[in-house]
Amino acid sequence: MKKLLLPILLASATGLISCQGKGKPSEPSSKEEKPNTNYKPAFEGQTRITPVKTSTPYNVEVLNTSLGKPWGIINLPDGRFLITEKSGYMNVVSADGKQVSKIEGFPKVDFKRTGWNA
Repeated sequence: MKKLLLPILLASATGLISCQGKGKPSEPSSKEEKPNTNYKPAFEGQTRITPVKTSTPYNVEVLNTSLGKPWGIINLPDGRFLITEKSGYMNVVSADGKQVSKIEGFPKVDFKRTGWNA
């Protein structure tokens, strides 16, 4: 077990460091982009909102890598997480990310027709 600990820690650290980049946004802001519709605005400048920039610090922590395509997450009062997947599954994940319980009984989801094929 100890032989695996160092490579796992190094791989985790490398992955976290690679996410720290300060690249440019890939898409122009709404002020630079032409409107995507022919509708006339109700008043001048209605569709050209000033982009919001935040300076609020945040941390990203990977809890679990076994989920398919996580889509939404909410914190439950007891510290666990409710995580939906794009494929339509819903999971309850323990606070440490190690235990995943799939909730069953939902209708099948056709996520390929959502316009977002990630």
